Amino acid sequence: MIGHRDSRRKNYFIKKKFQGIFILRFCLLMAIGLVLSALGLYLYSKSSTTTSFIHSRLDIVNTSNYILPALVWAGLLVFFVMAIITALVVMYMSHRIAGAMHNIEQHLNQIGSGDLTTCVRLRSTDEAQAMAEGVNSIAKALSGKLSEMKKIIAVISGDISRIDKNNPGNFLENGLNNLTNRIKELSEKLNYFKTDSK
Repeated sequence: MIGHRDSRRKNYFIKKKFQGIFILRFCLLMAIGLVLSALGLYLYSKSSTTTSFIHSRLDIVNTSNYILPALVWAGLLVFFVMAIITALVVMYMSHRIAGAMHNIEQHLNQIGSGDLTTCVRLRSTDEAQAMAEGVNSIAKALSGKLSEMKKIIAVISGDISRIDKNNPGNFLENGLNNLTNRIKELSEKLNYFKTDSK
């Protein structure tokens, strides 16, 4: 079942490497955007001049040189403020992806170790809902198939036990012994899996 209330995660750094790279790339993209916009403004203002009062005297300076210190300081300030905001927003967004990935990974490990009774439960806000449903349907299908195989083995074992072993010929007896041994091996391999129905 998906959207379970008790599955709230308090740790926002579940997949630290994935989330760290995710945040770093967004911050880097934002820094590149700021540098390109500042560079564009600087180059655009290079062909104009500005008059300003510096220490009570009127100066005529190139506009690009006049705004360069303001661009640098404003760019740095905006970058650090936006980097913090971006990191928080991206951390929250990546948490919805990384948390779901972690949850599905844990359940796949359980399925890999033979437990087909597992069921992926994600929060309603998590991403990868379709993947969780796919894992659940695979586990259910495998569980059903293994249950059917166990029933078939039980039927074969019952049939073998009903055959009168006092009269059969040597060939039939050896064939039954081999078949019995194969069924035992198959049963042992099937018992590796945990299913709802025994």
